[in-house]
Amino acid sequence: MSTRPVLLILLAAFAGCAPAATMGGTHDRNHVGHEELTATHAPDLYSALKQTRPEFFASRGVSSIRLGSEDIPAVFIDGVAVGDIQDRASQEEALRNVAVMNVIEVRRLTPSESTIRLGRDSPAGALLVTTSRAPSGNPRT
Repeated sequence: MSTRPVLLILLAAFAGCAPAATMGGTHDRNHVGHEELTATHAPDLYSALKQTRPEFFASRGVSSIRLGSEDIPAVFIDGVAVGDIQDRASQEEALRNVAVMNVIEVRRLTPSESTIRLGRDSPAGALLVTTSRAPSGNPRT
């Protein structure tokens, strides 16, 4: 058997495994933008994220043993930590107090990314919320 048909079969197999494109480009599971959030018609950021990215609140791996089945990552709004990262209720409340219309984007960091970028040990990772009310000098992460 020649190598050309084998290469074509392998190429077809890998193409089938490529990420699917969505109407706005590729779907980034660790990022959600303003348009996708507002399309939910949810009144607050927590509700919109539960609809668009429920996996943001799902624990995985070793931390799942330590944490409950649904834990909220540390929340940073415009670069400022909000709520108590050890208290699930305060993190949820912080997200419920943000109007979806004011959100530009939300980016999820894994626990290891959170530790590297933010210097915090957050077993559930972190959510970086950027709003339209961010000070103009605030670097967007």
